[in-house]
Amino acid sequence: MSKKECDDIVHRAANFADHNRGLCAGLALAAAAALWLGACQPRTQSLLDPARRVTAGELQRELAQVESEYAARLRAGEAALRDLQAQYESRARVAQLAGGAAALAVGGDLTPSALVGSLLQFLTLFGAAGLAYDNRRKDRVIAGRSAGAKGSISPPEGIG
Repeated sequence: MSKKECDDIVHRAANFADHNRGLCAGLALAAAAALWLGACQPRTQSLLDPARRVTAGELQRELAQVESEYAARLRAGEAALRDLQAQYESRARVAQLAGGAAALAVGGDLTPSALVGSLLQFLTLFGAAGLAYDNRRKDRVIAGRSAGAKGSISPPEGIG
């Protein structure tokens, strides 16, 4: 192709563009929009790392991860609630044995005399349990000393 033919083609294209400015601008905008739509995917803020932007597929994977973590935490929370409920029930049984002080406190009818009575019942209950333990321990020591005289059992260390 000669220089004259090349100049003629460029000149004709320039004349066409000058004559059809709107069409050329529209085609240029259409080409830019097609490139933008095809090359640039929409992005949004990440759920796990707010400084990062993610595509729709990445966001769906993050949502699945968050849902599984939520389900695991929910199960752990339910187990913790069951544990607390068991502890409350255990406390209620102890309070019931000691005269119902907890029931009085929850009902709002806890008077100073009821509190003193409940404390005395607690002291009596646990004091009696401690005395029973001490008596059993002393019985073992006495039995050990009696048997120790025969050479079979010696008393536990620190007792005696």
